[in-house]
Amino acid sequence: MNGYITSWTDENIELIKTHPYYAKKLEAIKSQAEEYLKTEPGRIKFSDMHLFVTTGNRSTYEGVYFDYCSRMRCYALMYHLYKDERFIMPLADVIWNLCDLETWGLPAHVREHIDIDNRRCWLELCSTNLGSDFGEVLIMAGDVLPELVVRRVKAQVRERVIEGYKKYDFSWKRVKSNWGAVCIAGVLGSYLYFATKEEIEEQLPSMMQTALLYLEGFDADGCCMEGYGYWAYGFRYFCKFADLILNYTDGKTNLFEIPMVHKVAKFQENCAINETQCVRFSDCQGNFRPNPPLAHFIKNIYSDVQLPPIPPVTSKENDIRSLVWLDHKFEHSQMDELKSTIFHEAQWFIYRSKNYNFVCKAGHNREPHNHNDVGSFMISKGGRITFTDPGGGDYTRQYFSEERYTILEPSSRGHSVPIINGIYETTKPDKSVIYVEKENEYAFSMENAYDIPTLKSLKRHFVCEDDTVIMTDSYEFNETPESVVERFVSLVEPSSLEDGKIKVGESTLLYDPTLFDFEMTTDTCVRKQNVRETLYIFDLKAKNLEKEMKLQVKFI
Repeated sequence: MNGYITSWTDENIELIKTHPYYAKKLEAIKSQAEEYLKTEPGRIKFSDMHLFVTTGNRSTYEGVYFDYCSRMRCYALMYHLYKDERFIMPLADVIWNLCDLETWGLPAHVREHIDIDNRRCWLELCSTNLGSDFGEVLIMAGDVLPELVVRRVKAQVRERVIEGYKKYDFSWKRVKSNWGAVCIAGVLGSYLYFATKEEIEEQLPSMMQTALLYLEGFDADGCCMEGYGYWAYGFRYFCKFADLILNYTDGKTNLFEIPMVHKVAKFQENCAINETQCVRFSDCQGNFRPNPPLAHFIKNIYSDVQLPPIPPVTSKENDIRSLVWLDHKFEHSQMDELKSTIFHEAQWFIYRSKNYNFVCKAGHNREPHNHNDVGSFMISKGGRITFTDPGGGDYTRQYFSEERYTILEPSSRGHSVPIINGIYETTKPDKSVIYVEKENEYAFSMENAYDIPTLKSLKRHFVCEDDTVIMTDSYEFNETPESVVERFVSLVEPSSLEDGKIKVGESTLLYDPTLFDFEMTTDTCVRKQNVRETLYIFDLKAKNLEKEMKLQVKFI
């Protein structure tokens, strides 16, 4: 029985078990499963859940929760692939403990003040897909699990997901973001495995509406303004939803035929800067680590999609799709020469030359997962990002509160944008005005990003030549400013600081030392799991202040 995953057949399973391409992936899953058997999962504790309220920490609880989910999928796969009965009772224990949880949602998504009955049925990113995962686990091992465990799972998914979706009107049903795609994929999977035919047909129009709303969150060019990581996350679940619908309707409903889906599928190649890094605006983490199953799945649907070099497979993903979406035909994938790209609505400009890659943005400061970053840019040279955007920080309660812009990564103080009269960019919805928008030249206004009454106009202008990027900032004030600082940031330690030259990696920033005073400082970017990176900050303070000024630097 393969449920609604038509590729999960005995023939394909045998191919996965015998073809050399899948050997590393299977070995990683086996190794992980054996390690799991040696240890007991952590305890789900209220004190860990409550950390989100007291300190803003969410990773402690999530670490234990995700460990349970991973163990469940890993044990089920090991039994289904190899009929290894050592994993059955550990699987039953993990399922039993997950069923014991007061809520299947995460503390950041299910706040403590919510009504107890509602908390139990609260549907969000994880609780919805846990229901779907339970369905696929029962397909793999339900025939040998204790009958009481199977009955309990079915009852729990019905109460929490099937009835919860009917009873409560969750806001993600009407959003144009990855939340809708992720949640509705889990809900659909839960319904297909645990609901009646009548219930599925009754709720399917509502589910379809949520999935289609997700597509409206992209601009006409298919840009995901939340960044590559969020694209990979949301689009993977949209593909899961679309694949389930395709199979459930015997091919009659094919969401992959929608032109926007094709455009969104190409975002991966469009946002690549080099083989290991991508555009890292907003809360994107910046590492370009393609999801192999998703990449292969997309390639099999759209032949013109370019596949980036796929990283070595690991055991991190251990659900059914992490195996059946992989395709050995794409083992040696490699992108062709990428083209320059302009995302007109998002106001992203990506220029590619044989000597360097360059990307900048205009936009506004109330975007999805917003950073105050109008004018931010990145340069990649020699396969390494030199001058950069800081990307996303550590997800804490504070990070998504009114304290957000006191934190380095979302605030403009961590970006390569001007500081005027000691004032940073502010959070405003006013979109920048584009003056020039062509393959090698990009200019836009920035004054709307600042709350400075005396600032009449600020235009940032980039010209990309074969081996040089020229940046010119043109200021117009009502009165002479107190100070103007051109800030530039990098996550690479500078190798040389000469008068008028800042060398970072293979890039060099050139400036006129008679026009600027230079100062370098450092700060710390805090990433998820409390990983820390040093941010090198280069400030060029204008010496000659006037009501109208043009300040120019070059990158070679």
